[in-house]
Amino acid sequence: MSVESNKATMRSFFGEVISQGKVDLLDQIATVGFQYHDGDHHVTSAAEMKELVDGYRNALNHLRATVVEVFGEDDKVATRVVFTGTHNGDLMGVAPTGRPVNFTLTMVSQFAGDQISEVWINWDALTVLRQIGGYEGAG
Repeated sequence: MSVESNKATMRSFFGEVISQGKVDLLDQIATVGFQYHDGDHHVTSAAEMKELVDGYRNALNHLRATVVEVFGEDDKVATRVVFTGTHNGDLMGVAPTGRPVNFTLTMVSQFAGDQISEVWINWDALTVLRQIGGYEGAG
């Protein structure tokens, strides 16, 4: 598939799967051997990814993922996204606080044909913990 098509898939991932909770779309846009890497957290299927997305959507009410920038080359696409929501469920071991959350995530996605085969993410978990009262350290 083309880079433009892959970029459109990533916009759908964030706009529909994350923001709208249409997790079943993952069955169409992720390969059977889909892999997700977030530090030491590793997801090995679309089914596990659905659970992960549902968990974040349950922890962050009104979760929205706004694509700020997306670019690609060959079979890879990089996407920078701003997330917003309200902390209304357990998140990273922190009980609900009702506080607003705002953070940036960068995802590099690899495609096999027209499907996402593997993703690597980086996000500012420390900022999220500070926003929900899970970390009070200096910084």
